[in-house]
Amino acid sequence: KTDDCNLSGTIPTQLFLLQDLLYLSLKKNTISGTIPAEIQSLFKLETLSFHFNELTGEIPSTINNLVNIQYLDLSRNLLSSTIPSEVGLLDTLQYLWLEYNFLTGSLPSSIAKLKSLISLHLEYNHLSSSIPSEIGLMPNLAYLHVFYNDFVGSIPSELGMLSNLIEVGLFGNSLSGELPLELGMLQSLKFLLLQRNIISGTIPSEIGKCIDLGYLLLHYNILSGTLPSEIGGLSELTHFSAFENDLVGSVSYDDEICALRFSGALSHFSLDCISEIFCECCSDCV
Repeated sequence: KTDDCNLSGTIPTQLFLLQDLLYLSLKKNTISGTIPAEIQSLFKLETLSFHFNELTGEIPSTINNLVNIQYLDLSRNLLSSTIPSEVGLLDTLQYLWLEYNFLTGSLPSSIAKLKSLISLHLEYNHLSSSIPSEIGLMPNLAYLHVFYNDFVGSIPSELGMLSNLIEVGLFGNSLSGELPLELGMLQSLKFLLLQRNIISGTIPSEIGKCIDLGYLLLHYNILSGTLPSEIGGLSELTHFSAFENDLVGSVSYDDEICALRFSGALSHFSLDCISEIFCECCSDCV
């Protein structure tokens, strides 16, 4: 472990002679160059972190030889090219962190083979195309962060199959279509962050079934219709924003969502209540 040691230069090839190595962390240095294909020789590795360096180039496809890897963190580098489909062969992987790079292309559907994956962080890249429906085949996924990319298409309804989801961050993309009703199946969900897309249709009443939901952020979309009363039944909700949409109607003192505000649970409640919606209990009127 040589974290935060002001190391520079490239990844030393001598490392790849340590074939019994289980843990390799070089995070928070200024290491540059590419990730060598010879990384495959460290097949016993369980943890690999190059977090916060200056690595460039691609993620080598030979990474599929890390058959015991559980934690893979290549975040905050200068990596480009695509995510290799071979990542899907890492059966034991639980944490995949690739955020804050320059990765392009689509999210490979092979990622659905990662049945042990708990946390997927891909935010702040340039990934595009649609989010593959196969993502619903990852039963242990709890944290899905793909915000600030270039994803298009609709939110896959298959997300509703991920009963262990706690955080979903899809904001800052170009996702369109309607909110899938299946989101209501996510009863462990605490964060649903969908702001800054082009999502249309109405807010489904099924959202009220997400009983642990604390953050529901829908602002800067093109949602229409009225707020479903079922949102007022979300007793854990602390932050709800839906401003800069095309919502209509009113929210009055005797609505359940206002009861959340007056109880002190819902501390942030933001709507277009200056012009489009009459709201008697919003914390912010945009």
